[in-house]
Parts: sequence; C-alpha cells; structure tokens
Amino acid sequence: MTHHDWYNNLLTIDEANKAFTDRSQWFTRIAPLLAREEFAGKYNLCLVHRHVILQPGERMVAIGPITKPKAFTVSDSANIVPSAWTAAGIAFEWKYVEPGKAVTAAPPSRLFEDFSEIVGENSVLGLSLAHDALPDGQIWWERVDRDRREHILGTGPATGPMGATTEASQEPSPKQVSETCWTLKFATPSDTEAEPSLVFCALCKGSISLLSISDADSAFQDREKLFSKLALLFSREEYKGKYEICLVHRHFDLKSGERMASHGLISFPTSSPSHYDPNIIPERWTAYGEAFEFRKIDS
Repeated sequence: MTHHDWYNNLLTIDEANKAFTDRSQWFTRIAPLLAREEFAGKYNLCLVHRHVILQPGERMVAIGPITKPKAFTVSDSANIVPSAWTAAGIAFEWKYVEPGKAVTAAPPSRLFEDFSEIVGENSVLGLSLAHDALPDGQIWWERVDRDRREHILGTGPATGPMGATTEASQEPSPKQVSETCWTLKFATPSDTEAEPSLVFCALCKGSISLLSISDADSAFQDREKLFSKLALLFSREEYKGKYEICLVHRHFDLKSGERMASHGLISFPTSSPSHYDPNIIPERWTAYGEAFEFRKIDS
C-alpha cells in the first residue's frame, strides 16, 4: 500500500480521541518506559491520526507552526525528518529542520519494541518528538484549515476557547476538543499512577458549543478597553478595511453536517462542506481561527 493510501485510512482526530479509552491505566503502563533516562524529555505519547486527505507522493510536513501536504522522497530530503510514528515505528508526520540545527533522533528500535509490546502494533497510540516547552498554564492548540489543507499550531491558555476543559483527562475529552499529545511522568519515584501533562489539544471543527447572541452580548465585558487594544491591530495597512470584530455566537441549533451560510441578507443552514463547494467561503472566525459562519457566492 502506498503511503498516501495508508495515511488516508488513519482515524480522524475525533475518532482517535474517542477510541482512546481507559486512559489512566495506559498512562500508568507507558510512563515507566518514557521515563527511562535515555528517553525522558525526548518523546511524547500521541494519538495516531490524520488531518487531511493526501494525494499520491504527498506526506504531512511541518514547517514552523504549519503542517501541510508536501511531495518529497525521503532519501532526497536531508532537512525533512520524521516527527511522529505509530507503535510499529511507521512515520506518519515529518518536519523541516533548518540546516545546522540540532534535532532529536528518531526513537531507537528497542523503544518501539517495548512500546508496541505494551500497546500493540495497531494501537491508536504512537510516539512523537517532544515539542518546545511552554510557560505554565499554556498548551499547543491545533486546528485544521481544510480549505487550504493546513494543520495550524498556536499557543493558548489551558482553559481553552469558550472555557473548554483541557486538563489531561482519564477518558475521551469533551466534544469541543480532542486531546492528541501528552508527556508522562511520576510525581515521585514511589507513585504508582502516572501524571499526564497535556501538550496538544485540537479544536474539533464544527463541534464547539457557541453562545446565543444574548449570552455572547452579556459575556462581552470591558468593551472600551478591548476596543482600544484591538484598534491598533486593525489599523495596520494590511488589515484596514478588510476585517471587523464580531461576537462569536450561534443563531440556532444545527443538524449534523450543517453550517451557517449567508446569501445576500439571509443566513441559512447548508450541508454543503466548504472544502468541496468552491462557492461557499468562510466569513467569520473565532479568535482561534475556526470558521463558524460562511458565505455563498454566485458562480
């Protein structure tokens, strides 16, 4: 099977998050392995999942905060290195490394052997290179722009957008977010339960519970102060006259697969996904870049 066919058959983020059950026992079983001196601080536990559909020859490659499909041959790309693997040691994500910059080596075969013995070779759990450390209370937020086929990273508070809970949980996380990567450690050598620390959290597209208009209006406090701070940003030449501040809110409950799209003066639910219909484009976004309203344009 070619790489792109194999990758396209991986679980989505949401599916992988739901499949990872009994988390406490898995964290406790895996922690002693990743805590070994030769592995500690180098590798994280991650969910094996896909972000977009790849075309022949493509692989998911991170360049800075953006991961997107790139066609390359492994043997001809010295600066592109694997960054995430299945339990069987199959790489499913890569990253670009600037020439001369040190990078952690891929996990040795003995780590994959011990890891797969614990979780099984076909597990939803895999290993990834440890990411740059963040200040306390901050985690990496990830989202997917399917229109541009990009997986985008940003940092933010662990409380999450719209107050979503993002502390490492013992069961699949709430519908608003999917936990995708953890560091594992024991608080003290005598502990018997591992202490997971959340590294990555993904916003599940279309699943965030938005406030009603009246609730969003009531939640918008200290307006003058915020307007003053945002005015400097929106007065920049590249943004001036192009974008407006808006309240993130819902109009009514949507059915599965629907999105709000406007045409003229009327907004209505549509089940046509924007990444398949070129006449439907994003129009409003949350502060985390997640589109929540769309616009239908004439052909």
